[in-house]
Amino acid sequence: MQELERALRMRLSPELHTALEREGLIGAYLAAVTPEEQQEAIDAIRAYIRRSREREPKQQSGAVYTTTALEQAYVALQAREVSKLAAVAQQGDTLYPLRVLREQYLRGEFLPVEGVQDWLQHHLTDGQPLPSTRLTLTPEAETRVLQARQQGQPVEIQPSEFVRVEQYYETLHYGGRVYPVRFDGALRWLWQASRALMRLCGWAESDAIEFALCNRVPDGLAIEYRAEWSLSAGLAFLGEQVPLYTSPEKVAQLYALYTQVWHFYSHAEWSLLAGLAFLSVRAPFYTPPEKVAQLYARVQRFCKRKARYKGVSDFTARFVRFVECYRLQHPRASWKEIITEWNRQNPSELIDERRARSLSANYNAHLRAIHEQVASLYVLAGMPTASEDSATDCVAGEPA
Repeated sequence: MQELERALRMRLSPELHTALEREGLIGAYLAAVTPEEQQEAIDAIRAYIRRSREREPKQQSGAVYTTTALEQAYVALQAREVSKLAAVAQQGDTLYPLRVLREQYLRGEFLPVEGVQDWLQHHLTDGQPLPSTRLTLTPEAETRVLQARQQGQPVEIQPSEFVRVEQYYETLHYGGRVYPVRFDGALRWLWQASRALMRLCGWAESDAIEFALCNRVPDGLAIEYRAEWSLSAGLAFLGEQVPLYTSPEKVAQLYALYTQVWHFYSHAEWSLLAGLAFLSVRAPFYTPPEKVAQLYARVQRFCKRKARYKGVSDFTARFVRFVECYRLQHPRASWKEIITEWNRQNPSELIDERRARSLSANYNAHLRAIHEQVASLYVLAGMPTASEDSATDCVAGEPA
């Protein structure tokens, strides 16, 4: 087989070798007598490999931001909640890497956003090298190793029992560049912290990195899309992961960006920390965008029908985001300081003394309304969440 691999200029994996044998192509190559027959067999093998690669499912993914006032307010609530939990996180906790990163490597001083790329480049080789080789064993060797480990016995592996030896390391993506995580220093802790934020809050990777390093609150949440297609099946799908409160019109706009009903599946998923519910929709590419919007609206109504639903005005959502972002920078700020800063930054929407008292007195109720609107799937699913009081205590500041 080494002679065949040299002729093909590639290594045949066990799976590909089995497939070629099943198609009779290996047998044809071995049975070839003349150089012409041998070349025909090699050409047939190359053609099969090319066709099999074309039949492999393809994927393309990305994100489009949604930045309504409600989403911006909720992201700010997430940011404050995460900051409070990270400050007291212990080893083994999900947010412990964020605490280590900020205390040991940032030393309490956040970076300006424009300094993130320089910081990433500077810390590429911090710490000790991480294992970067991934070994794949044959099924027989893997079984033997597992049995030996269960019995507490040593085991010796021969080089011939390795199916694949490849270089492997985690990566960070930021600013159009890829940063390999090959050492156990700053970038390793940042990678762990950013993955925790992405998983718990539904943030994009760049937003998670900027929050970890700069304390910058994301502008909104990302509607993630994933297009997948398989030439062998001849059918393509577009998958969307959308915050549950996103309007059906927005979903239709996103879907129309990437293509054109009845082959749907949808499911919901949730994060126990952030309380953010997502709805996933998967539809054939040819489905009209308005059909996707109709399905999304129908499932959204079903998910919310048992929830207490209160509308949140645009002003209230913007005010909540302002308060939460300001308290991230000034944890001990009083309501008087907050209102003064709001009036300074928003001269066209001045808050007088009477309205200030009303806003501060009802602030916790506004937070509960936002949580109910964004995370209403919990009511439907009967999932245990942090109680309204505990969630409020975590994100709300002390009244003046």
